[in-house]
Amino acid sequence: MEKCYSATIREMSINRPPVKVAYPKVLGLSNLFVQVAINEKIINLVHSLINEQMGSQENIVDMIGTYEIKLNEKGLISIYFENYIYWYHAAHGMTVARSITMDLCTGATYKFRDLFKPGSNY
Repeated sequence: MEKCYSATIREMSINRPPVKVAYPKVLGLSNLFVQVAINEKIINLVHSLINEQMGSQENIVDMIGTYEIKLNEKGLISIYFENYIYWYHAAHGMTVARSITMDLCTGATYKFRDLFKPGSNY
């Protein structure tokens, strides 16, 4: 039986001031191609969040990124990401959140609607 029931998680980080973003790296899958594909999707999402908030903005004081593993069992992993950015002299910061849910056996990414029976009123 393929080992994809759950994954080992190692915390990684991007730390280039003012950016301090933590993200998970998936380890321990028997299919290394799937493991690499999942980790590429994670890092692409992390960079997408950073780029979305940084834009052409200057005077960034802080960007702090965190994540939460919401599910890591039964062959699925679901990760919630949150990035907070604060600009110099801003009245308040801005938070952007995204999530990703993937199959640990195939590397497939699921949309929210994929997690429900067809026709259900989710």
